[in-house]
Amino acid sequence: RFADQRHADYLAERLARVYVGVEAGPFLVYRRRRMVNWLSEQLMENRPYGELVNDLITAEGIWTSNPAANFITVSVTQDETGESNGPDEIKLAARTSRAFLGISLDCMQCHDDQFGDHWKQRDFHELAAFFSQADLKLTGVRENDSFVYETRLHGESDPAPVPALAPYRPDLMPESGSLRTRLAAWITHRENEAFSRAMANRTWALLFGRPLVDPVDDIPL
Repeated sequence: RFADQRHADYLAERLARVYVGVEAGPFLVYRRRRMVNWLSEQLMENRPYGELVNDLITAEGIWTSNPAANFITVSVTQDETGESNGPDEIKLAARTSRAFLGISLDCMQCHDDQFGDHWKQRDFHELAAFFSQADLKLTGVRENDSFVYETRLHGESDPAPVPALAPYRPDLMPESGSLRTRLAAWITHRENEAFSRAMANRTWALLFGRPLVDPVDDIPL
């Protein structure tokens, strides 16, 4: 039964594998179990899926008191001394496009698409730029609007600033707000069909053992 806590716990674990994987993640700044429990609670409360995803993308604060922040902190890299280098925009963009939109934009990190939907390398990095101002402080995940996303695109000799832009349907993107707030609003917009199709495809796969479109995270736009 959908009202059974065990049902919510099962779906929460399955969703967590989509959002943050199964790895233990960076030491101290990541609590996977807290996030899984939080997801289960959201399911039991029957929260709209768009609100849940919005919380994950825009989360701020400590990963223990605000479990949704673990979606951001799982991407944190640490050096040999254990020092954290902050959230990784590349990892977050790749996971966001696959998990919430069913689009494998991460294949475009280094070059333009030669097949399929003809994505450009710039499309991926313009998506990654939305996470560029997510910073890791003693108070947890915070926005730092002084950060500017830069990368060296294929064929260019030096890194250059890349603006945060939607890879498609830019008309659905709000004009104001923080970068992650605008991204979350764009992803969960009622007219962004990729968002609803991605979840419908995953739900079908969970219920019937195979997705309607395979691979589950690579649906043609």
